Amino acid sequence: MKAALLATFLAFALALHAQGAFLPSDHALRGSAQLKPDERVRVGHFVQNRTSKETLSNMTHTGQALNLTGAQAFPSYAACYINPNACTVNTQKVAAELGTRVILFFGCSIDIYAVDYFCKAANAPVVGFTRTPGSTVFAGLENLAYCRIGGLVLAYSFNPGATGPPYFPECDKVLKRPCSSGILQRGQLIQQSVASVVATFGMPPTAIVVDSSLWDVANWWKQAGNPPEPFIAPPTRLTQWCLQDFPTLMHMVQLASPTSTVSFRTAPRVEFIAGYGHSMTNIDNLNACFRSTGGGLLSYHMVDYNSVAETILNQQGGLHSAYFDDAFHPGVILSVVYIDWVLQWAKGLPIGR
Repeated sequence: MKAALLATFLAFALALHAQGAFLPSDHALRGSAQLKPDERVRVGHFVQNRTSKETLSNMTHTGQALNLTGAQAFPSYAACYINPNACTVNTQKVAAELGTRVILFFGCSIDIYAVDYFCKAANAPVVGFTRTPGSTVFAGLENLAYCRIGGLVLAYSFNPGATGPPYFPECDKVLKRPCSSGILQRGQLIQQSVASVVATFGMPPTAIVVDSSLWDVANWWKQAGNPPEPFIAPPTRLTQWCLQDFPTLMHMVQLASPTSTVSFRTAPRVEFIAGYGHSMTNIDNLNACFRSTGGGLLSYHMVDYNSVAETILNQQGGLHSAYFDDAFHPGVILSVVYIDWVLQWAKGLPIGR
């Protein structure tokens, strides 16, 4: 019954989009996406003109502090500043409160860019990934990148989506092997990622944050024969992803690491750029599925990155270009706040659950 109701909702929502209606990403079935003090994962407290010893010790930039009004007033692991956009991380607090936890992000470039930004803000070298202007090098053949902040490990492994093969052609370049070789079938990729984590750090991930959004939509666009853009995924395609493909991926992740707490994240906004099949309509509908009461996702925690980004954009009154590196990738402030949210949640998870 739930599946039928959700399928009806998704079909109706997409029909509205086709008629020009807007399904706002900050109003969804799972509940209001506005920041609330009682959310399990809450944004760090960024307050203008804070003068505590902790804040002063981290204030290596002279820009105006980012102020998220209405956020719960409790210490966070990071402080971010505008003009210039920059963040610092309280590494002593991270080490004291996160201990020897390993957080694995099984996702896309949005996740590794965020990990990279957070690690650099903590002066923690990133292993297995480099990013320079005009060039991005993902994790190598072992598909693992990471940094250490005290005993905490922030790790990343690439996930090309839940709906291939065939995959978007860039998949071969990222994994440095043919994605059509069968390596991505029946959960082998996440199994190998977990095995790499255990071999490298001597323990499985404490938590795994899964993303399967931009690459899935790009896959759908390619599989549909590169139709005219902006591409809007058909209701049947989205319903299958919401009720079958993505829940199956989540179950495979949990099976690959039974002692890990598995979560998923929503997708931040995108700007249109040809050649990828992306549109805000698709992002809104993916997030509507994430926040819905169906689809087999209620047993997993949701990290609402979309709401984090929208809250900052709304409260700061900034343009997309001021907080994003490009059409898809959030910049340093949104990225660091995203990781901060995840760490605030992970702090409450037992080590070696």
